[in-house]
Amino acid sequence: MAREDSDMGIIKFKISLNRCKENGFYNKNSTFLDLEKNLQKHLKYKLLLDELRVDKNIDNYRKGIHDNKGYEKTSIAIVLELPEEIINKFALSEASNKTGKQEFQNKYIFNNNNEIDFEKELDMENTMPKVEKQESNLKELFDEYLRKGQIEFITFHPSYSYEEFIEGITVETLGENISTASLQYKLKPGVFKNMCKKALAAAIGFSSSEADVLSWKQVYGKYVSKSPVNFDDAHKYVLIIDEINRGDMAKIFGELITLLEADKRLGEENELIVKLPCSTDMFGVPPNLYIIATMNTADRSIALLDVALRRRFGFIEMNPDFKGVLSKHIEENKKDLKKANVYDALVRSKECLEKINERICKENTIGRDRQIGHSFLFKVKTTEDLVLIWKHEILPLLEEYCYGDYNKINKLLFGKDFDTEWVSESGGIRNIEDISKMLKDIV
Repeated sequence: MAREDSDMGIIKFKISLNRCKENGFYNKNSTFLDLEKNLQKHLKYKLLLDELRVDKNIDNYRKGIHDNKGYEKTSIAIVLELPEEIINKFALSEASNKTGKQEFQNKYIFNNNNEIDFEKELDMENTMPKVEKQESNLKELFDEYLRKGQIEFITFHPSYSYEEFIEGITVETLGENISTASLQYKLKPGVFKNMCKKALAAAIGFSSSEADVLSWKQVYGKYVSKSPVNFDDAHKYVLIIDEINRGDMAKIFGELITLLEADKRLGEENELIVKLPCSTDMFGVPPNLYIIATMNTADRSIALLDVALRRRFGFIEMNPDFKGVLSKHIEENKKDLKKANVYDALVRSKECLEKINERICKENTIGRDRQIGHSFLFKVKTTEDLVLIWKHEILPLLEEYCYGDYNKINKLLFGKDFDTEWVSESGGIRNIEDISKMLKDIV
């Protein structure tokens, strides 16, 4: 077999492994023997198992690694470490091979999104838990999309840069605490560029496994040759940016800030393409990529949020939700809370925070942006928990809001602008001996 054919066979093997990983048949510590045992439990996956064994060259490749210990003892992660240029060359040619794709579709159960559909197998053997699209399972759905790579979560901070977000030159390392004989550099795509690549690849028909081994340049080249592309039916991808106002917007987004606008996305009326400075790749943002950014309005760095960026986002205010989210949480755990003798105090605490927030909104020096959130009370399981949260979290927060003016703190808490047994000018925040009495005084 020619070297190129052998390389392509190895990459087919890699893509098959990725499909196994996407459906939970192995983890980073699994050996090939572990994987085969898992696949043998599912008759419909026998063809996928055969595909992993199909090529003699691949078998030799597996057995040759790890000092000839045999692939039964070889970590799957080692086989996945293949030269990127070989991976890219194969994946591009494989994706454009309609005959090969049709053959693959004949062997496996595919859904409308050109992905292997394992639900029929799950219905018959009931071997894996299914995720139903109900409100109670939103966390499971989020985790599922996160695992598939359709959601990415990052947090901005003052040191976050363009190189991490878009692309940049970084040092090549072999791993943590492993020294290298020579210093090497590589051009590494950032999280935003990677998400754009995945979203665009999905829109033009690549599977997630194929998108993982392709570069942005290859995906964009395919998009240009295939244009126009229907983005409406493509998988949606979401980039969640937490604490967006803590980053330097001009430094992070650079020239790409204009591309966020809806009418300047790929395929739109005013489609805009820019050339990236490091890679010189032509770059655009696909419309099936959504950006959700969060920021705390009580954070003083909100004033630093770039005005040019603000007008490219719609804003949804998320106020404290005591009557909805928190009340539901308390009622769902009512039995355990009553058993711990903290239910009544927790309900009273909820009422107290609502009352305090009303006073905060009326206080001109503080304002409604600094209302106390409902999440403080989610951690309460015992009376001791509740006391600690009031003493070490809620009251110190009010102390900061009021800049140490204890008369103002007492006014917010108890409607009195003089010392009380809970808060005083000389003693500050005192120990809470009777939480029920303090809560009664607040209300």
